[in-house]
Amino acid sequence: MKFSRSSRGIAALAVALTLFALFFDIPAAAIAGGALIVFLAARAFLFLSTLSSTARSLTAQRSLSALFASQGVPIAVETNVQVIVPPGFSAEISDLPPQRAVLSSGNPTVSMTKSVPGMLNYTLILNTIGAHAFEGVRLSLSDQFFSGELVC
Repeated sequence: MKFSRSSRGIAALAVALTLFALFFDIPAAAIAGGALIVFLAARAFLFLSTLSSTARSLTAQRSLSALFASQGVPIAVETNVQVIVPPGFSAEISDLPPQRAVLSSGNPTVSMTKSVPGMLNYTLILNTIGAHAFEGVRLSLSDQFFSGELVC
């Protein structure tokens, strides 16, 4: 989980208010600083809860143009993704291709702000021989205060 510019500013303001309260013996500033910290902690809990529920709602179905491919032959990949994105959040979903695969066309990432199905279309070239496995799907979620990502 990463802080956004807004949450870093709120944290800096909370520290400044707390220091102001310590140096000038003003309890109202200490209360305001503590309230800002409690606000950030509550938003962090809400964000982590939303990230968890969004990850549980994520479904991805991948289809390939060829099940068996020769080295250097392009393979078309089509991935249908569905996720429930709560209001106020934005999601970015990335398909993680096999290691040492080269992306030759298309984009394996889609941005979503609503709960509508997304489609990823791209072409890979496998540069090595042997078995290849996709590494999963990366879910990046962000709101006004925090951002985070999970690999599913």
